[in-house]
Amino acid sequence: MIRRCLLLYAAAVPRLRTKPGSIDVAALRRTGELFRTFGEDYHEKQLEEAHEEFEDIEKKTFGRDGFEDAEKKISGFEEAFGIADIAQFTPPPPPKL
Repeated sequence: MIRRCLLLYAAAVPRLRTKPGSIDVAALRRTGELFRTFGEDYHEKQLEEAHEEFEDIEKKTFGRDGFEDAEKKISGFEEAFGIADIAQFTPPPPPKL
């Protein structure tokens, strides 16, 4: 479908330059709307599928509670080792010249 829209536009460009009145502007507008709608729907569907796949991987990797549970465990380790406050490892700003 995208290829057909692009072919329509490619064929319309020279005619628009030489004989602008010979092109059905409404058809170009409808083609543009179709192109935009298809692109938005297609990308939205891809994002949803990727999100679902990520959720599955996350649960397999980190367990039932996923990332939140892993984050709590890591925070506990950081607290136990005294490295939870990252500011203690941040060097001071350089002196002004």
